[in-house]
Amino acid sequence: MQDIVAYLAYMARGVPIGAHLPVEGMPTMPKGVGDAVRGAQVYVAACARCHGADGAGVAKVPALWGRLSFSVGASMARQERAASFIRHNMPFDKPGTLSDQEAYDVAAYITAKPRPDLPDKARDWPLGGAPADVPYDTKGHVAFRPPPLLPRTNPAAAVVPIPQPANASPPKS
Repeated sequence: MQDIVAYLAYMARGVPIGAHLPVEGMPTMPKGVGDAVRGAQVYVAACARCHGADGAGVAKVPALWGRLSFSVGASMARQERAASFIRHNMPFDKPGTLSDQEAYDVAAYITAKPRPDLPDKARDWPLGGAPADVPYDTKGHVAFRPPPLLPRTNPAAAVVPIPQPANASPPKS
């Protein structure tokens, strides 16, 4: 934790409190919805050579679906966030060459594939307000195009407990 705080302090040098930087996060995409059938065609043409036909990744390239991919709770499991990353960064050797629609289509294809479950995901956005493309149910939100979920061997190990104030007693089991 000290390393993370030190890194954040380093990155924040000279930045006024409350200010935002152009480099933070990924740009928001124009409103859109992808088509997984078209996305499969773009994936074969532009993505499979690095991520593999089975989405498992090749060498040090990450898996896009399957047991070793990101979980349903990751921001990349949301169609708009995946589309933004794809649009601005992929293909790795030709970033920005896919259109907005192609990025949405690839995102629709990838996010429809099986991926690891995230236990307690329904607790995300406890006050409501989940983005429309979150692929699982939360308070006041119905899942957007939920993918098939792969069970975890040890689901309890994937849950991060709610932080308690330093002066609070530990929760009773």
